[in-house]
Amino acid sequence: MKIAGLFTEVFCQHSIVGNQKFDLKSGEDSEVDRGGFRITDDGNNRTASGQMILQYENNMPYIQFTCAVDGDIEDYIQDLIKESMTELANWTLTHISGDVYVGVGTVVGDVKPNRNAGTLQIKVAFEKDLLKI
Repeated sequence: MKIAGLFTEVFCQHSIVGNQKFDLKSGEDSEVDRGGFRITDDGNNRTASGQMILQYENNMPYIQFTCAVDGDIEDYIQDLIKESMTELANWTLTHISGDVYVGVGTVVGDVKPNRNAGTLQIKVAFEKDLLKI
């Protein structure tokens, strides 16, 4: 049986900034890309004689999720981004199915909390492949 649903826990550990558990919002999509090599999806990757050209990319692994937010979470994320210049954080992601993923990375992209809804969409990119343990 396949079990779908939300991540029940996203936990970040950083030696300078400290530890933080992110509470994910129920009913929101979480996008996971475990990264690695793949072939580009380009309809023009053919030679004039019709042979396929296999153009490989090395995609960055990431997770994107929506979590509950307050001022403390915002401060933690800003500090984490600053400190990531010298050291990336360890992340542990637990899915409702029991699958656990680990990776080393940091928050990337915009950090724009929705204060009315009390939520924040976060994207965490990982240095190497996101591993299922």
